[in-house]
Amino acid sequence: MRDYGVRVSRTGRLATAAAVVLASTAPMLNRVSAAGDLPGGLGTPVVTVSRSVSLGSADLSRISAAARDVGAVPHVIRHATLAMTAYIRGDRVLMQQPKGWRVPMSTRILPVEFVRATGGEDMAAVLAAGQVIMGGNSARIRDAEVGDVVSLRDSRNRVRRFAVGMIVSNDFADGEDLIMSSVDGLSLGVTSVSRVSITGFGKVSDLYAALRRRKVDLGATYRLRTSWDLPDPDQTLGVATTKLLLGEFAFRPSGSSAIHVEDSWRASNINWFRRYSAVPLRNNCHKKVVDAIEGALRDVAKAGLAGKIDVANSNRYGGCFVGRYNRLAGIFGAPSRHAYGMAIDMNTLENAQWKTPVMDCDVVRIFRKWGFAWGGNFWPTDGMHFEWVGERRDQIGFPSRYCPNKVPVPTTTVPVPTTSTTTSTSTTSTSTTVPSVTTTTDPSATTTVPVIVPLASSTTSTLSPPST
Repeated sequence: MRDYGVRVSRTGRLATAAAVVLASTAPMLNRVSAAGDLPGGLGTPVVTVSRSVSLGSADLSRISAAARDVGAVPHVIRHATLAMTAYIRGDRVLMQQPKGWRVPMSTRILPVEFVRATGGEDMAAVLAAGQVIMGGNSARIRDAEVGDVVSLRDSRNRVRRFAVGMIVSNDFADGEDLIMSSVDGLSLGVTSVSRVSITGFGKVSDLYAALRRRKVDLGATYRLRTSWDLPDPDQTLGVATTKLLLGEFAFRPSGSSAIHVEDSWRASNINWFRRYSAVPLRNNCHKKVVDAIEGALRDVAKAGLAGKIDVANSNRYGGCFVGRYNRLAGIFGAPSRHAYGMAIDMNTLENAQWKTPVMDCDVVRIFRKWGFAWGGNFWPTDGMHFEWVGERRDQIGFPSRYCPNKVPVPTTTVPVPTTSTTTSTSTTSTSTTVPSVTTTTDPSATTTVPVIVPLASSTTSTLSPPST
């Protein structure tokens, strides 16, 4: 198997930090992990502010002003699912889609300075040169090499080709396919702003106070994420990780929000007309997901909770596989997680998207036990939605707004950067810590260093779009 180390096309050498290798620490997810530190030190503290919809100019102004009030640096972050139509290595075309067809490539669109602060000089140089960085899981799917070329379509359906200048760990890629610069993202027509990430602050409590003074109401209109957040049981998988586990497909739009997923993928992966024994649901789900659904429904029935699932409603309006876009995808359409057959909706009338969820919490925890994230803590909420993640999630202590697990919530230590040194190859930082504080969901908390825990996002990554 290819060793996806950190490789730089400009020099053909390994970066100065330890190489990134395929590890077996989490075999279920086939994650790519770092044997040592990534170049640039991922320990750089980052605070991220977003909304359930894209940020407007007034939002950007308030958030950026608050960051600058305390001497911090705001970075505008975008995200898009770009259409890959060809994949080329040298003079060989390894993949070419027919007209109208595309492979979805989930892409983080980041300012070069943000990558320099969080990933180091080598990563920043790749993006500044107009190349893209590929995440480890996406590289595994296509056995990628530095120097490969991806053909992507812009917002006007024109072809743009980008060389892969580096392959990095799945962790840095946040489970997504590609990273490109803000300049290149804008040239493709990606204008919508997903969030603002803030680096270079001193005391995080001062930053939170500045945000409040600027009317950035954390925990209400705005969601706050930090690089030191606790693991979230309702975090979902990044797109590249999803494709690695369930198979990558091509699709073509087929009218309005509908898409046609390629026939060969559907025939190989969807378990059609599945009927479950313990609770009489029936649907079409991915063959790797149906046993987990069966197990969860069996435990629901054993616990005397079968009546908590509206079978008639769930069979008519819930289902699993649906070929459509994510409802919040925008002009760069991201296939819904239902298009992978990995998400099941239940009790849709009482748990509509954006509404306060009323799903029975014991049912929620049983599904977490069987490897599902729950949409009731997505932003916006999606209480009908259960999405397969392939690992047990009911033993994770986290202050979820709705249906928290019945396990202790760990305390959180907030990093405080003290010095930073930049070289031609990487950026390193040292940090001290303040005493641990108990994580709180109250944005007006008056603890010395408040840690504001937002509602859960809906993709593995905190930089991913909702997974509805």
